[in-house]
Amino acid sequence: MDETDVELLEEVVAHLQQERRENWIDLHNLRIIKYGSTLHIDCL
Repeated sequence: MDETDVELLEEVVAHLQQERRENWIDLHNLRIIKYGSTLHIDCL
């Protein structure tokens, strides 16, 4: 069963907030899938 990696989620969200641009539309349905050391980030 998959579990939420809260620490990783907080790190990704903080980075997105730091790099956010004024003309961005809000993200929805954020998913982070970790394959070994590789992250796949999916959102609408």
